[in-house]
Amino acid sequence: MDIFLTGVQPRMPGFEETPQEDFLRTPEEIHAGGIARQVIEQLERRLENIDALRTAEVQKRIVEEVTELTRPLQGSLEGVDGPADINRIVALVTGMVARTTIPILKIVVLPKKQVTFSFEDFDLSGLATINYRPISDELLIENLRTGARTSLARSTNVQYALRPEDYIVGSLIERDEIAYEDHSDLLYKLAGQIVQRLRSYLATDAEADDVLIAHGRTLADFVFAQMMEHYRETPLGEEDYEVRVTHCFTLLLSQPFSVPKGQPCRPFREPVRPLSDTRRYVFEGFT
Repeated sequence: MDIFLTGVQPRMPGFEETPQEDFLRTPEEIHAGGIARQVIEQLERRLENIDALRTAEVQKRIVEEVTELTRPLQGSLEGVDGPADINRIVALVTGMVARTTIPILKIVVLPKKQVTFSFEDFDLSGLATINYRPISDELLIENLRTGARTSLARSTNVQYALRPEDYIVGSLIERDEIAYEDHSDLLYKLAGQIVQRLRSYLATDAEADDVLIAHGRTLADFVFAQMMEHYRETPLGEEDYEVRVTHCFTLLLSQPFSVPKGQPCRPFREPVRPLSDTRRYVFEGFT
């Protein structure tokens, strides 16, 4: 965009000077052109399409904003190069933007009514597959060279939950699909079934707590997988969605690049091998 507006092109192999009848010449005009582009960027959300930039009404609005924003600069430089012709600059910039920008719309699709979700009440299945055993409080260490053995005791500084079900519920409520306020009854019911299963084959409640501390997250995954089989949300049809255009176009911005000395620009029609080296080249031949 800067090349089109100022007529200044990088001096490197592959870039030839292209005659241009009209472009921004003085520092005041270049500054005003930059302000005009900023004003146009703010119109991305408000215009119906990019062709609206060519209308007299929109150009008048841009001229007024650019004039206001450049007034301090023009006042300080007035009498040196003369004030910039804002009408000419706005016409040049808007025309160039309309000609060189591909109007790709940005669209959001929003539901017209509130979407709710819930989990149907159910009981866990496959509980018989849960057979975790408590972990020993001691770790046996044996020196392979001497055969000497020592034991390392597990720290007793463990924070226990008030209820055994909390080891599972605490992991479940970390998921985005679960709202504790809405699903707490079901969560504790299912977690209670897990606790009941552990106590059915373990000797003491302490062993059950040990399993919950060590495998609570895995057991929570077991519960969540079955919860998703009973997940329900508000059914919505095509007529229940609203399509909104947030941007009718996106203004192209200048991208900095450099070319090593002596390396020409590469014609964009010639494939690069390997493809992973594509980013290393500057290409030409687009016009």
